[in-house]
Amino acid sequence: MRTRIFVIALLTAGCSLAPFEPTVGGDAGGGIDAGRGDGGAGPTDAGSTDAATLDAGTTDASTTDAGDTPTDAGSELTDAGLDAGTFDACVPTTETCNGVDDDCNGRVDEGLSVACMNACGVAGTIDCVGGALRACDAPPVMREVCNGIDDDCNGVIDDGVSCPCPIEYFGTHAYLFCDRDEEWLVARDACRAVGYDLVTIDDDAENGFVETTALMARRTRDWWIGLNDQAMEGTYVWSAGDVPATYTRWGTAEPSGGSDDCVRMLNGDRPLETPGRWGDWRCSENNPYVCESP
Repeated sequence: MRTRIFVIALLTAGCSLAPFEPTVGGDAGGGIDAGRGDGGAGPTDAGSTDAATLDAGTTDASTTDAGDTPTDAGSELTDAGLDAGTFDACVPTTETCNGVDDDCNGRVDEGLSVACMNACGVAGTIDCVGGALRACDAPPVMREVCNGIDDDCNGVIDDGVSCPCPIEYFGTHAYLFCDRDEEWLVARDACRAVGYDLVTIDDDAENGFVETTALMARRTRDWWIGLNDQAMEGTYVWSAGDVPATYTRWGTAEPSGGSDDCVRMLNGDRPLETPGRWGDWRCSENNPYVCESP
């Protein structure tokens, strides 16, 4: 009887132990629950539905709040950027002609017009239009013509134009040396027709210039100058403005007076004559002449 009970006990134990597999590092109960997932409470609680795990890793309110915080902070930074002038950064500076409201007063390129003048000193204005400075609006200078005036204001009278006689310069004046024989009055009128007049000689330097240039052009003739006493005998005045003479360079025994009312520069070909000295003569005589600009 005892033998049967023992055998049954062994068979029962064998059936129970046949599927058993040893575990390492833990108790058998823990290994079964964690490894098989056979419905025990251990695996389910630890891996899937444990409230602590859900709170800590998935649905914990503190985690959601922490994640939301940067979004709120970014919005605040964006607002701060707008408030700080990200899209309204006008910093007042000196207004310049560039199409921009540099001084931040709501107007563009205002008050930038400046005065100007052309080469002849005629006033005008330089305006700022469309962010760029326009040219000076002073009237353009005139084209140079032969009239005894520096029309284009380049500092030279009657340059680059055709005058009726060769032109030379002394000081600030222009001179026409007309190598054709005319009466004194005809010569004067020819000079005046182009804005000149018969030459007025004010000193030795100018007299030397006229003498040298005239006698080089035509040595064999005397040359009319602007001095005369046609209005009153013995009172010599210059043709240009009837200005009384303060400088003279008379030759020997000159002036002779009488009907000799017009003055010429002598060429020195006659006895007792010195080239460049002056002598009076009849105004109806024909001689080359010298014109001078005003």
